[in-house]
Order: sequence, then C-alpha cells, then structure tokens
Amino acid sequence: NHTLKFSKENIVKEYKLYIDGKYVSSSAGTIVDSINPADGSVFAKVHMASKENIELAIASAYRAQKLWAKTTPREKEAVLLRAAEIFEKRADDIRDILMRESGSTIAKCNFEISVVSDIFRVAAGEARRVTGQTFVSNDDGVFSYAIRRPLGVIAGISPFNAPMILSSKKFAFAIAAGNSFVLKPSSNTPVCDLVFGEILQEAGLPAGVLNIVPCSKEVLGETFQEDKRISMITFTRSTQVGRHIAQSAAKNMKKCTLELGGKSPVLVLEDAGINYAVNTAFFGIFM
Repeated sequence: NHTLKFSKENIVKEYKLYIDGKYVSSSAGTIVDSINPADGSVFAKVHMASKENIELAIASAYRAQKLWAKTTPREKEAVLLRAAEIFEKRADDIRDILMRESGSTIAKCNFEISVVSDIFRVAAGEARRVTGQTFVSNDDGVFSYAIRRPLGVIAGISPFNAPMILSSKKFAFAIAAGNSFVLKPSSNTPVCDLVFGEILQEAGLPAGVLNIVPCSKEVLGETFQEDKRISMITFTRSTQVGRHIAQSAAKNMKKCTLELGGKSPVLVLEDAGINYAVNTAFFGIFM
C-alpha cells in the first residue's frame, strides 16, 4: 500500500504512478532513483510512466471530467478545503520530502507548505466564482448571454524549484473550474508531486480527476500537444522548451500558459540603499 508516512531514517521507498485514483506500476518496468541533492544519496525509487501509462492517464481524465464538470460548486469547494486541512496535518512528512528530494531548507519548506495550503483554500473559493456575462442586443426581445464552461482535460508540466507550489497552482484552479488534470512532475522532484494523489483522494476527489505521471521527456514527446482529448497545456520551465510547446500546441488549436526561464530584472533607484537592494535581489533569486 502506498503511504505518505515517512521515516526520518535513511529508508529508500518506492513510489508508483497515480492514475485513475490508484497507484500503479510502470507498464515498462522503468524505475529510477530520485536523488537527494544535498548529499547525492538515493532518496526514493520512482516508477516512470510509459506511453501506455500516459494514455491510460489521459483516458481516465477524459472520462472523469464529464461527471466532475457537473459537480456542484459546494462539492468542489469542500474537496479543496479538505485537501488544505489534510496537507497541513501532514506537514511533517511533506517537509521531510521537500528537504530530502528538492534540497529545500527548513524555512523554504515551511514557506512552501503555507503557500500550498493557501492555494487550495483560494481555489476552493474560486469554485463559486465561475461567472458568465450578459450583453445588450440590437434585436427587440432578444436576450444575449455568455456561459463559461470547463475546457476539459488540462495537462501540466512542472519544474523542480518550488514543486508543490507550482504544481498545485496548476491543478487546483483547473479542478475548481470543473476540469480534470494530467500532471507531469519534474524528473528531479517526482515524489513531491506524487504525494498530491493521496491527499486529494483522501479529500474526496473522484478517481481520474487528477493523474500524476512522472516520465522522461523522450517518452512524453509531443503527446500533450497532439492528443485531441487535451484542451490546454500549462508549463513552467525553460524558454526554449516553452517556445516549442507554444508552437506545436498552436498547430492543434490548444490553449497554453507558459512561465519561462530567466531572472527578473531589478530596477534600483538612485536614492536606494545599495546593500538592501543587493540582499533583496539575492534572496529573490536564490531562496
């Protein structure tokens, strides 16, 4: 049985793919080491999705989305609020995973846990804010309006630097709006994302609404861009890869949101304290 209970001892655990509400093995039998970047030790053994596993994840999301879209805002809200509570209750286990897999400091772990909890709560509130519009009409007696509907299946590709924040931001709001989600974690931090499966399952999210499939870029290929069941791609990583995703997604008329590489420039005014400016820029880049 898959469990998030994590020993502080140096025990190497095995983590499987999360598809259709279950933790399942790689159909190709591919299991890789997740490395602790602090000391180079093996943190965990992680199953990597095959093309067959990715197909099952997309098919599961496609089936589940139709029913999830009809779920009331109250039910969606309740699931996400419960997820926030469960996430906070498991803070010790999650902190340990963040430290040992992503190399996070205690302060950064606590920051990430706090932000993810807030993300779930804010997304819960957004479940009630899916609004349409009304329009004036030139025709007498005609009432014009627009209705917002879920896009369908959304695919997300996450980075390693703040894995839980950046992954939950992608899927929590998508789920709140009635979509289902297929998440491809960073190969550096797959366990940080795989824990979300058990948390959302315990919170009452129906099977298939969230699927988590660590895999290599070679196995994933153009699947998200080319599969017609996927309506949108959200990606955070390098500019080079993001540009390619945008181009290939456009060929298939898919929406995409991209958060790409590069350090944000800092404008330091003439009367600013230089030491403060330097320290702030350093913190912002390297926290």
